Amino acid sequence: MTRRNASKAGAPPCGLFLRIRDDGDAQRQFRDLRAFFHVLNASDYEKNLHAVAMLGPRGPTGDPERYAAFAALCKLNGIVFMTGNLRLAGHADADGVVIDSAGDVAVAREMMGKDGIVAVDCGTARSKADAARTNGADAVLLGSEAALPPATLIAEWSTTSDIPCIVEGPMTNDLAGEYVRAGADLLDVTDYVLSHEEGVMKGTVNMLYAIDLALERRRQ
Repeated sequence: MTRRNASKAGAPPCGLFLRIRDDGDAQRQFRDLRAFFHVLNASDYEKNLHAVAMLGPRGPTGDPERYAAFAALCKLNGIVFMTGNLRLAGHADADGVVIDSAGDVAVAREMMGKDGIVAVDCGTARSKADAARTNGADAVLLGSEAALPPATLIAEWSTTSDIPCIVEGPMTNDLAGEYVRAGADLLDVTDYVLSHEEGVMKGTVNMLYAIDLALERRRQ
């Protein structure tokens, strides 16, 4: 994955992926994202390979100004902003889009341009992920909001494909290491970070520590 308008260079091998709803409490979401970004931008890395995705109905719905406001906040902090609404991606000047069908990659690519990121939500279907890669997708999401994919699927994908993999699902800091060592490129930390009893900043710190620890063990 690449980012336009990135302000820094040099990124960690595994990043964080945060989902926000396009019909949520915008004031709270802005507050949560600022806390999230504060931790990310205080890390030792020169650049942060992390992404925020505003997801909701994939049809012609959603508030264009809402998408644009969240995109601007992400860009200000050097974080990739993706949307599940292809129609609004251009209005928001989004960095990328998440689509459901591997067959729609070409359409999404035409709308996003050569620098845009096109990711396909593949569930746990390796065949769909392969189709996404064949059709030119930049990344795949494996898993679902309700359930993490098998770590073996991530390991298999990471050793046979150079297309980045976003692990989707209810990740925790205790589970993160297994997926990092399997070769995940980004971890969906939405549930853990946004519901952490000590707040978003603490949840983010914990997850970054778990990733760093797993990377250190992987190098040994």
